Amino acid sequence: MRLAKALREGVRLIPSRTPFLLRKYLPLLEISHYGGAVPRQLGELEDAVMTRVWQWNRPVTVREVLEDLQKERSIAYTTVMTVMDNLHQKGWVRREVEGRAYRYTAVSTRAAYSAALMNEAWSTSDNPAAALVAFFGMMSAEQRDALEDAMRVVGQRTDPADAASPAEGASSAEGDESADDTER
Repeated sequence: MRLAKALREGVRLIPSRTPFLLRKYLPLLEISHYGGAVPRQLGELEDAVMTRVWQWNRPVTVREVLEDLQKERSIAYTTVMTVMDNLHQKGWVRREVEGRAYRYTAVSTRAAYSAALMNEAWSTSDNPAAALVAFFGMMSAEQRDALEDAMRVVGQRTDPADAASPAEGASSAEGDESADDTER
């Protein structure tokens, strides 16, 4: 049963770890503003600005971002203002007028952005299975633990010993239908 359906029906997915896993991974399952389109990778300064917007998780002004960036580098107010305007034009942030300034808010999470980039990289591989094996081989033990937790949340199996028997695998259409529930 997929997470979205389970949540609608009030089903506990993993009795002992459900609350922790849901708090940790539920934001990753949101429908991002990217839809089916994959965002292009952010430039260095765009990433520095978006990192602050994502971390602060509240509406921010150009002045706030500028002051924080100036702790690391020399940068002009107009440069930050231009970058934030560009991010607004590209759909990364929304903005609302407050007095004579704008307050900017992220449209989606960094996790959703990262997931879209990973999906794009994986889907363009000429051998997706080999790409996944190589990616998993690069992971630290902590990253593998996070992956296992995330797989539990979305109802997938990570242990090859848990793989479906041929008789169970025959009902793949039902699995596809439940996958659609997660994306809605």
